Amino acid sequence: MGNEHVEQGGLLGMMIERGLVSNAEEILSLQKLTYKSEADIYNDLTIEPLVQSLDDVKKQFEDHLILKAVVDGAIIGSVRAYYRAGTCYIGKLNVHPDFQNRGIGKKLMGEIEGLLSHLHGTNCLLGAKAPKTFDCTKTSDTGHLKLNQSIRI
Repeated sequence: MGNEHVEQGGLLGMMIERGLVSNAEEILSLQKLTYKSEADIYNDLTIEPLVQSLDDVKKQFEDHLILKAVVDGAIIGSVRAYYRAGTCYIGKLNVHPDFQNRGIGKKLMGEIEGLLSHLHGTNCLLGAKAPKTFDCTKTSDTGHLKLNQSIRI
């Protein structure tokens, strides 16, 4: 995928790109904005996405695949993935509240899934209390990962 722009349907001008360490501050700000509602579910403003430091996010660029959705130069969504011990973990999927329910989260998941489709056994970790943990399997006919349960974003 490189850092090339990939035109996505549904939201005119939206691009999905690899995130750069120079985007860490904007990605972290978006993360804190979007996870505020999840913190309200937990009744806990100390959940990891809200207390994660900028240095922690910058360090994740060393071993995570980080994608961003961009409109007019602003990051409106992102997702991260890493691979350990035979399992690929996808998490921190977030979309700016003003852009939710437009399929951006699904597009981010589709893009990261496509980039990781050669890996076996994927867990999509999107939240512990909310019903957002999904097992994915590689389909034999297409070779792509398939969510065993749909994601509502």
